[in-house]
Amino acid sequence: MAEKHTILEPTFADAIAAIAAATDLPKQIRRHWRSSLAGIAKAFDQPPELIPARYSAVGTRMAALHHVPLDWTAKTLANHRANAKSALIWFAKEKEVVRHGVALSPAWDRLRRQLTDPSRRYRLLPLMRFCSGVQIEPEVVNDAVIERYMEHRARTTTRASSAASRRILARLWNAGIGRIDGWPKSRLTEPPVKAAAGPAWEDFPEGLRADIERELTRLTDIHRNRDGQRSRPCKPSTLTTRKRELVAAARMAVKAGVPIEGLTSLRALIHPDVAEKILDGYWPEKEDVPTTYAINLSCRFVGLAHAIGNLDEDALRRLGDIRFALEGYREDGMTEKNLALIRLVLTDGVWSRVVDLPEQLLQQARLRRRHAPVRAAVLAQIAVAVAILTVAPVRLGNLASIRLGENLIEPGGPYSN
Repeated sequence: MAEKHTILEPTFADAIAAIAAATDLPKQIRRHWRSSLAGIAKAFDQPPELIPARYSAVGTRMAALHHVPLDWTAKTLANHRANAKSALIWFAKEKEVVRHGVALSPAWDRLRRQLTDPSRRYRLLPLMRFCSGVQIEPEVVNDAVIERYMEHRARTTTRASSAASRRILARLWNAGIGRIDGWPKSRLTEPPVKAAAGPAWEDFPEGLRADIERELTRLTDIHRNRDGQRSRPCKPSTLTTRKRELVAAARMAVKAGVPIEGLTSLRALIHPDVAEKILDGYWPEKEDVPTTYAINLSCRFVGLAHAIGNLDEDALRRLGDIRFALEGYREDGMTEKNLALIRLVLTDGVWSRVVDLPEQLLQQARLRRRHAPVRAAVLAQIAVAVAILTVAPVRLGNLASIRLGENLIEPGGPYSN
């Protein structure tokens, strides 16, 4: 039996049918418009029956399409965009399509008018329109309604439908209780943060927590690695990451069946009997190779074993064997996923546009410099970031931390180029 979907407003399929039946349109126009709507639906990888026939709902998605992965020429994509836009504008006038989607019911509109914060209104308005379309009033909204809304959102839009987005939605909804006049009293359940899964850190033995804090303190000063070489003090961000790794490893150990009361020290956590279970937990059952995270974590365990210095030779040997076995799965170079993306970019007409983009953005920034200085500064910042990435790929965190005059210096002054 075919799956039934909730349809709240006219779709591409409705527009195609209306165009086919429009005798006042020239035959060639009807053919081009229907072909382009079907082509855009294929580019979206969605059936026409699920795509809203409203340009304000799909305009941004169409603008984000690129001809290379679609196996089209740039002109073909431009023609499809233009034809689809014309078709949707005609359809909106012909069928009196509401410009911004489903009209709000009176009850929802009263609540919407009290949402003065633009960010909150932006996130809650789609839910309000959905409930208005399926005739659900505010006072009956519950977790089941939210589940239904998120399923509809995942099918018909490109907006995130993850646990994180649902958690944000629940928090915004719950924040209105008692603060906004007439806001429903029912509270929505917030999905738990994934990182918080498992025992709370305070539930682990004090010895383990104290050992980890001592290890982090050791890393704040000059220290030696397992080869005896001096290492500089770690940055605060590195210490935060290191603690998260160890806390997650402890939770994984408990998940793998290790009694929490047995994790009395850092030595107990990285003992081969426990470490092997932790690393197995990070190896997906259906995957033939371990994750890079698991491989790196095995190296971390070996380094910790040498640093704390209270494991016997047999334990050190077993940890080394585990690390050696996992290292055999480490891939050299980029992953296939990243290589596939690079192949799409390094094609005729694409890479040249990437290289030319910084100068185009800087020109726009100069034009906006007087009347929109903040917008101009943001455009200039993006331009510099893209220019750096085209010649020196770096992590986004490192890119964002670059400071003018400290990491990026122009000896001739800001107007030297």
